[in-house]
Amino acid sequence: VLLRAFAKLKRNSWGLILVGHDMSNGQYYQIAKKLNILQNVFFIGTIDYTEINIYLSFADVFILPSLFDGRGAALNEAASIGLPLISTDECGAAYHFIENNKNGYIVKAGSVDELSKAMQVYIDKPDMISEHSQYTLKIYQQYTPQANVERFCKAIDY
Repeated sequence: VLLRAFAKLKRNSWGLILVGHDMSNGQYYQIAKKLNILQNVFFIGTIDYTEINIYLSFADVFILPSLFDGRGAALNEAASIGLPLISTDECGAAYHFIENNKNGYIVKAGSVDELSKAMQVYIDKPDMISEHSQYTLKIYQQYTPQANVERFCKAIDY
């Protein structure tokens, strides 16, 4: 879905960095090649958890196009450094970390068109990246470890 959405973009020098174990046995690479986007797609593979912020810092926007993800903890990580976020209506964390058109977009899971349109916004209006980044950091403050502890203590203190 992500590769097909990326292929539909009207872009100049944008790239797509894919991090994680490729469980497709090279099919994603072949899809990127077939879509003629291979020159703009970087298959990083599995990384050590200590390198997550390094790769996130390369990004302008974080995309988690889950078909189903009960939580989607990767959104927490991306939000913690203030990236605009795009995820799906099947990712639990999307409803905590994303406010449509304020810091990102929640799109229908599996929809190439909706995902592509959300991505295209940042290409067409790159100034929105900074604006959405700031709003992501504001939202993240509600979910820092300290805020979570305070919310938990409040919940158990009837």
